[in-house]
Amino acid sequence: MKIIDVHVHYLPRDAFHKIAEDYPYLKLAVDTDETGRGYFSMMGRKLGPFRAGFFDPKKCVEDAKKRGVDISVISLPLTIPFFYDLDPDVALQLTRQQNDAISSVTERYRANMIGLGSVPLQCSNCAVEELRRCVRELGLGGVQIGSNVRGKNLDENDLRPFFEEANRLHVPVLIHPSGNINAERLKRYFSSHTIGYPTETSLAAASLIFGGVLTRFPNLVVILSHGGGFIPYQIGRLDNAYRTHPETKEKISDPPSKYLKRFYYDTVIYESKALEFLIEMTGSDRILMGSDYPFDMEAEDPVGFVTSLNSVCKQNKDRILSANAEKLFKVES
Repeated sequence: MKIIDVHVHYLPRDAFHKIAEDYPYLKLAVDTDETGRGYFSMMGRKLGPFRAGFFDPKKCVEDAKKRGVDISVISLPLTIPFFYDLDPDVALQLTRQQNDAISSVTERYRANMIGLGSVPLQCSNCAVEELRRCVRELGLGGVQIGSNVRGKNLDENDLRPFFEEANRLHVPVLIHPSGNINAERLKRYFSSHTIGYPTETSLAAASLIFGGVLTRFPNLVVILSHGGGFIPYQIGRLDNAYRTHPETKEKISDPPSKYLKRFYYDTVIYESKALEFLIEMTGSDRILMGSDYPFDMEAEDPVGFVTSLNSVCKQNKDRILSANAEKLFKVES
């Protein structure tokens, strides 16, 4: 059994430096503080800290083995390298460079890494083009997208071609929070991450449900980061709104709870009772083990978190640790 971590962040340093040289106005930079922790920034926004494996694929693999992980599904970090705010043509060139680099590193470490690409969603035609290239030419396992695009929810009509192509190709689309609603109110107490990110994931999921995207594209494979945000735990509220407010029925004919099993969910929720509840609500076949490596909010022992669940049998634990992701990403035994 190969243990698979579906939520691992990696930034290809060489591609990042090349982009910084070619597009100096983006003010891209990589820094290290006196403790050896790393940071990267763009246009004045700084993210970090992170450990060496964030840039070093060998170290990433070594750290994964220490966590008991055989295969890491790597994706770009957060929102900066998505480049959604840039001109579409520029964003397409930058994402192509990054996807080439992700493909190269996963080819080198093919026994231990699967790559997710990124696409410039501010331009649907560009996103479709790059999605096809990621899957057909670069051999990537799918793509990661943000929870919104320039503040637009994921059910907007101009995003339909992307989801239509993802549905046709039947490849995983990992949704990661990008930005925050009312960011000013989330500045204190690290609320941007503890409240803002789950809220972003929740709104993205709700948009796909109520906007009819999941209904329209039955083969669309969507992974929600951070245990699905608040959606699985507030699904009764969504169902009640469906019963009482006509606008929630405009594009769907079933209550929102019927769509819970259309998503996959990672295990980055830290609380065993919450994970047990998520499994009860969606089934063990919809859960994928994740760590959020290498940031300071990563799960310390993601494998142990799953194996220590009291109410889950070994067969279902094995599904979460391995079999579900093996099937999703077509991992050879």
